[in-house]
Amino acid sequence: AGHLAQRAANVLLQSAGLPHVVEDGVIGSATIAAINSADPVQFHQQLCQFCAEFYRHVAANNPAQAVNLAGWLRRAAA
Repeated sequence: AGHLAQRAANVLLQSAGLPHVVEDGVIGSATIAAINSADPVQFHQQLCQFCAEFYRHVAANNPAQAVNLAGWLRRAAA
């Protein structure tokens, strides 16, 4: 989750021409500042998109998990 939040923040920071945060999965002060500086609606949309992509990747690489995909995608859209 930390990686995905950092990735979403970086997409928005890049579009604003701001320096990015390290995508290390650690939610520290730099990540929190980046998230707080982002437009909340855009950040939420980007985070939902990355979560959905992650779930699709899990299901594609582990077919036994594909039965969970519909629920995961509903979770990602929330």
